[in-house]
Amino acid sequence: MNLSPFIIDRRENFNKDVLNSMHKLRYDVFIGKRKWKTGLKKIGKKEYDKYDKTNTTYVINLNENRQVNACCRLISTDTPYMLAERYAEAIDLIDIPNSNKIWEITRFCASDKFIEETNHKVLPLMLLEVIEFGLKNNVTNFISLTTLGLVEQLRKSSGWDFSVLGEPIKTPDDISQALFFTVNEIERDKIIRKINEV
Repeated sequence: MNLSPFIIDRRENFNKDVLNSMHKLRYDVFIGKRKWKTGLKKIGKKEYDKYDKTNTTYVINLNENRQVNACCRLISTDTPYMLAERYAEAIDLIDIPNSNKIWEITRFCASDKFIEETNHKVLPLMLLEVIEFGLKNNVTNFISLTTLGLVEQLRKSSGWDFSVLGEPIKTPDDISQALFFTVNEIERDKIIRKINEV
C-alpha cells in the first residue's frame, strides 16, 4: 500500500487550503452522506463546530492534489470537549475525564475513494496514527462517542481493543456509545497486525 503519510498537528499549523479541504470532507460525509443536522455549523459546503479551536489537533491524510482524504480530531480532556459538555450521560462507569493524559477522538471520516485505495483499512491506518500520537505525548487513553455502526466496524477491523463506558444513548442524528481505548505498545502492535492482514 503506497499512501501519502498522515500529518498530525495543531490547527494553527495547517494552512487555510488544507483546513478548508478538511471541513469540506466533513460536510460531504456528515451532512451530505450521513444526513446529520444537529450541532453542526455550516459555512458554505464546509462543516465546523465549536471544538475546532486554534489548539485542536487533527490527523489528516492528503492526496497528491493536497486535498484531504481522511481526518479525525483529537482534543485533550483538560480543555472543553464534546463528550463532557454535550453527552456526559453516555459515561456511567468512570468519572467524566478531565486530564491531559486522556484525549477525545471525534469527527473521524474518509472519502469513498480513499477507503477503496486503502483496501478498506482506513480505520486501522488512522488509529495507528492516533495511538502513535498517544505514545509520543504521554496519553494513557482515548475516549470517543461513536455511532453504533462504527462501533461494529471498530470491533471487526481496527485491531484496537476498547471498553464501553455506558449503555448506548440517543444522539440527535444517531444512536451512539462512549468508548474507552488504552494506549500502549501491545494495542499498537494489534493495529499493525490488522493492517498487515491479507
